[in-house]
Amino acid sequence: NPLTNILNLRVNSTRLRSAQIKIMDMAGRIFFTFVIQLHADEQLIKFDLSSFANGTYHLQVLSEDFVSNKLINKL
Repeated sequence: NPLTNILNLRVNSTRLRSAQIKIMDMAGRIFFTFVIQLHADEQLIKFDLSSFANGTYHLQVLSEDFVSNKLINKL
């Protein structure tokens, strides 16, 4: 899970839908928010986090019928 500059996010969807992706610090401050159109398939989404300070961040993917929460460690 540790990353240096690029976050590779693999997302599986069963149908076309919108999803919101948020990256927050552990205090809940939002550093990044992005809305993406997901297709009915697996997708690889890349985010450049080189401007982020080292530390632990909360990654959240929200859609109309699912929520995914992960911790990511930036080195």
